[in-house]
Amino acid sequence: MRFLHAIIAVISFAAPVSAMAYEFSAENAYIAYTKLIKPADMAPYVSVFASRFTPTTLERKNEFSKPRTSEDAAVILAKEISQFDFREPFTASTEAAFGEYNFDRSEFDFRPVSAATSFRSGPAWSRAPGDIEVVFVNTQAFHGLPMDTAAAERFVREKPDRRVYMDLEFVPDSAIEGSDKIRAKVTRIDVFADPAHRKLIYTFAEVDVKRTN
Repeated sequence: MRFLHAIIAVISFAAPVSAMAYEFSAENAYIAYTKLIKPADMAPYVSVFASRFTPTTLERKNEFSKPRTSEDAAVILAKEISQFDFREPFTASTEAAFGEYNFDRSEFDFRPVSAATSFRSGPAWSRAPGDIEVVFVNTQAFHGLPMDTAAAERFVREKPDRRVYMDLEFVPDSAIEGSDKIRAKVTRIDVFADPAHRKLIYTFAEVDVKRTN
């Protein structure tokens, strides 16, 4: 059974994200994807990893370095896959707008993530081998931005654009070979009033997230 715990906080300095969280980088996303799909033939994935993340070098830079070959890339990728821990979340930052205040529920209409939310590990304007897209499977668990009426009125005056900023934590759940896509579960969302992510408004935290793969 999964429980959703929502903790409202007075605007304050933010607590750090999980100490062992992975940065949502292109390399980390590719390692997670490769580990999830468990490919029978690793050669194509080693080739992408070698060209994108561990380029071959035929000449030594100095007496302490050595040439890097595709065989080295295979060893590096195997080591990274074995050490990658799906219990530790990825972190990514984004922003969203909140809607009108619901006086009956004492909260703003707010969907920090939805079924349409996704993150790309590469640039938005191009796609390269090794780019991975992340989509989320448990977005319905996160909704509303609770605040008492007086605080909500002040907040709207201070934030006429209704923009808020978020740090997301999520864990990979499953992937299908050839899709270049990871299905993930959100485990935590910190909502901030400022783009520097220092004035914490609210924290969503979902515990006991189980992988299906």
